[in-house]
Amino acid sequence: MALSAKGKRELATKGFYLEEDMPGIPGPEKDWYHNPKTGQEFRNLPVDAYSLRLYRGKGWRRGPASDELRLAWKETVEQRLDKKITDAAGVDENQLRLL
Repeated sequence: MALSAKGKRELATKGFYLEEDMPGIPGPEKDWYHNPKTGQEFRNLPVDAYSLRLYRGKGWRRGPASDELRLAWKETVEQRLDKKITDAAGVDENQLRLL
């Protein structure tokens, strides 16, 4: 719902602050990064000088992962979930209550 100029002035006199996008000023540039060892992808991370140095220091590469790496990451996640499910299935209900 858009506020009129009068409504904005009333809110301002009551101490409220309205956040508005400034015309002509774009937000920070963002891009994908991926870990070339595991295939894990990280989306919408900033692309400024500090962030580039930080993420490259972690060994990440800019851009989406290749299809092979993406599939390898999905398999890793599925294996972790399967392990958690099998570990949880072997626990007795009384043991869970003690935790």
